[in-house]
Amino acid sequence: MIIDVEDIRAYRNARQLLIIVHQKVIPLLPIEEKYDLCDHMRRSSKSICRSIAEGYSAKDSSKDFRNCLRIAMREASEMVECFKQCKDLNYLKIGVCDWFIEKYELVLKQITLLRKNWKTYG
Repeated sequence: MIIDVEDIRAYRNARQLLIIVHQKVIPLLPIEEKYDLCDHMRRSSKSICRSIAEGYSAKDSSKDFRNCLRIAMREASEMVECFKQCKDLNYLKIGVCDWFIEKYELVLKQITLLRKNWKTYG
């Protein structure tokens, strides 16, 4: 049962990834990516959590919650793309990129299921 935003698995997973991305990944990226890829990863990783939390605060309105979840889905998809770019540009080890791609795809699936079934959960 979902009583608090922390009970949403996608939120918890996205928060854990946010911490790892900010503390472990972004410092490894080239300085020339500071205002592009690094900035985008910082904003997108934060936006997933923020959008889920914002939506949850409007949980009484299924439409509003679902709209916020749609934004979180877009941001999770962008994080997948960021790690694909890191992989293609050899900024990080392939295994590291693949791990993050898998984790963000899982978050995306979790958000998708939550969005689809919110009436059941709510």
